[in-house]
Order: sequence, then C-alpha cells, then structure tokens
Amino acid sequence: MPTTPRPTRRILAATLSAAVLIAAAYPCLWLTLLAHRELLRAAAAIGLLDTSRGLGGQILRYNYPRHPEWVHPILAAAAASLGYALPLLVAALLYRAIAKPPRQRALILAARLLILIAIFGALRGYLTRAHSHTIQNTVLAAAESRGHTVTRISGIVPMTESGPMNGPHAAFWNTAYRHAPWILIWTAATAAAFTTHYLTARLTPTRPTTGCPNCGYPTDTIQSSRCPECGASLKR
Repeated sequence: MPTTPRPTRRILAATLSAAVLIAAAYPCLWLTLLAHRELLRAAAAIGLLDTSRGLGGQILRYNYPRHPEWVHPILAAAAASLGYALPLLVAALLYRAIAKPPRQRALILAARLLILIAIFGALRGYLTRAHSHTIQNTVLAAAESRGHTVTRISGIVPMTESGPMNGPHAAFWNTAYRHAPWILIWTAATAAAFTTHYLTARLTPTRPTTGCPNCGYPTDTIQSSRCPECGASLKR
C-alpha cells in the first residue's frame, strides 16, 4: 500500500498546523486579554501591585495599578502563554502526527513544548509593550500621508467607535490601526517560537528506531534493501 512521501507529509503538516494557528489567533487574543485582566486583579489582590500610587491603564474595563512596573512584563508574558497555549500545542502535535519526525522521549518532548509556549508568551508580551504603539503610529502616518485626517487632543489620538481616521477609504485605515499591531506581533512571536521549537528538535536526542525512515514501517525482520510498504531505500 503506497504512502505519502515524507516531503509531501511535511508540507501538509505545516499547512494544517498553520491553519490551526491562524483560525485560533483572534479568539485567543480575547482569551489573552481576559487572562491578563485576571492576573492583574490577582496581583493587586495579593499586594504585588501598589494600588496607592496611581493607575497604569485599563484592560477590559479594569483599571489596573502602574507600580511596580517590573510586574507588568511578567504578567503580559504569562497571559499570552495562557491565552495561546492550546493552539500552540495542537499545532505542534498535529505536525508531529502527520510529518512523523524522529521519535523523542516523552519528557524531552514535553520540555520542548513548554519552551515553545514560554518563548511565544515572552516575545508576544515584550513586543506588545515595546512596539504596539509604534505600529499604530506608523499606520497613522501612512494614512495622513494619503490625505486622511486624524484628530489629536494634546497629542493624544482619541478612539471613536469607527476609529481615529476620517477620509476616503477610512474604514481600511481604521481596521489597520486596530488590528495591525496584534497581527504583526502574533506573526513574529509565532515564527520565532516555532523556529526555536524546530532547532531544539535538532539539538535534542531522538529515540533509535529500526523502522523505515520514510513511513515508519517496522523493518526488524526484513532482509530487503527496500521498504515493502513504501519502497523507500533502507540503509543497512
């Protein structure tokens, strides 16, 4: 019975894994915001955030304290890890199920999956705090250069229900202003996390196997130089 060649399986696995990640990206954005809000509430409740020194902002109608500032990057990374953990795990395991890479011990695989989630969370949290406003300002500058008007009050861009821009094709620019930051940051964090996941697979030991390197068919008792299942060459 013929089987799908390994390169084709890898392409199929990567495509389906990417589809899972893309489909879950926006719903998980809201899960991340919800997790971030609850982590901030918990940090304030246990005294980790100082409620007497002023507000730092608002998230899902919760006004959170600003100080100490070192707490916020940690909570942002933890919220992103919690919010996106499920699709990251599903995508990574789906790829393994279809592409059938070399097997690894369960503890090593579990550690690699945790590293995948942690790196995504850390990068997404950092990039959101460091570059989200930069991306929004870039969109505003691009829109203004094309004739759109942007209302500013004391240098601050007020958000209306439709968005901050007015003019021809304003709907496009308002959509870009709202969604470009999280889409670009999600893309960068996902790419970096899965690149690291791939590199850790290359650096960690795998389980020895006596099966066909192409389809995994057991070849312990086969004397032939080719796999009877898929016809691939067996290195003896």
